[in-house]
Amino acid sequence: MKVVRIFIILMFLTICACEKEKAPKRAASLEGVKEKAQKRAVSFKGASGIPPKAEWSVTASLNSEKAPLAIDNDRNTGWNTSRKQSPGQRLKIDLGSEANINEVIIFSRPKDHPRSLVVEVSSDDKTYRKAKEIKRVPDSTETVISFKGPVQARYIRMTQTGEDDRYWWTVKEINIR
Repeated sequence: MKVVRIFIILMFLTICACEKEKAPKRAASLEGVKEKAQKRAVSFKGASGIPPKAEWSVTASLNSEKAPLAIDNDRNTGWNTSRKQSPGQRLKIDLGSEANINEVIIFSRPKDHPRSLVVEVSSDDKTYRKAKEIKRVPDSTETVISFKGPVQARYIRMTQTGEDDRYWWTVKEINIR
């Protein structure tokens, strides 16, 4: 019985010694995989080609200091006009790089959706082209603006063209696909 125990212990030690020799090679191999993954992650835009929100920036014609709250991934925060809706109120998103955009989703507070809206896009922030005009935005906390096909742009400018004597324009969050 003692001989069997000693044999098992020796076998265990032999296996451990072999594994210990292989460990540095495995670690080096894993480091290479890790480096490749990090390089890919830096350039990865996601399956849709839209840059991650961490690369976006946003400005507004009113209450601009709160504009970044419209893209912070938190629907408990947001941007608003701080006054009743009127034509010309704007929100502009810079994606950081060009992407093919299929739709823009605006999350609002109840009754604080834009009344009517023009969405323009640009690659250089100088020349804008109209991508969509909505004459009457339905009363909803989620406004989905879909384009007829992918629109290539870096900048998305949304301009309020309607008005409301009571409600502000509030954007709790914006998603782009």
